[in-house]
Amino acid sequence: MRRLQRHERLRMRAGRQESRPSDTFLDDISEAYALGVRSKVDVRELGRGTKWDDMEPANVRTLEGLGRGNSGVRNAAWAAFYLGVLSRQPDQLPTWHCIIQQQLTKAFFRLPTDAAKLLLESCDRFGQPRREWMNVCSGALAVARVGHAFEGVPGRLYLPRLREDVYGKIDLIFQCESLVRGLCLQIKSDAMQEITTGYLIDEDSANEDPDGYLRRVLRGVDRFSAGHPGRWLPILVVVGQRPYLDQAESRACPYVAAGVADVLARFLPPAETPARPTP
Repeated sequence: MRRLQRHERLRMRAGRQESRPSDTFLDDISEAYALGVRSKVDVRELGRGTKWDDMEPANVRTLEGLGRGNSGVRNAAWAAFYLGVLSRQPDQLPTWHCIIQQQLTKAFFRLPTDAAKLLLESCDRFGQPRREWMNVCSGALAVARVGHAFEGVPGRLYLPRLREDVYGKIDLIFQCESLVRGLCLQIKSDAMQEITTGYLIDEDSANEDPDGYLRRVLRGVDRFSAGHPGRWLPILVVVGQRPYLDQAESRACPYVAAGVADVLARFLPPAETPARPTP
């Protein structure tokens, strides 16, 4: 098994001095949204994902500039831009939803909590119904929280490519340091659940799922495995919400860290499993 060289790693900007989000953070996000509404970009021009191959150069320069030296702000600006594009192409909702959620995942993963809270409460800036905006953000926050729980674990954490996300329902990919195995994670949040739990998705669980969602995950991981030789396990992680006093907190609480450690202990060999924290 080789490293996933064509996948983007999810990590903090190590070794880079990040600036604080500016006082104009929400105004900048609103500008990015308006830019997306005016843009002529089409989802079919994005090719394999959120690359800039066919984006208008002026838009790219503007969006990168809105970051003002902070990668989390830049990710939030891109999410707002794509949300603006979605307002023109509602028929492409599944694709744009995945693109927006990936950018929001990176934003929540990297932003300080106070800025993340502003972003979470910014639905009026985009003309979005609060419930719909919160649903998108809660999914991204759950992925960011699980991502933080992998910090310090030997191996690499990746975001899926667009097709793997849209059609395979893969939210995160963890590749062990040995490169011989890994986990393909589908991540859900449950506001009524306190602890974080993980399950292996197999034929039995897929057959028992009345909505067929787990079957789609299983097929997506099968397709991923065909293109990336090695042993990849399909895992469902359900993130509990109750421990979070602040909805915008993206760092993994002890419950999430313990849940991810339990997944690693149960599905990876002891040599590749770190010590298990307790909540």
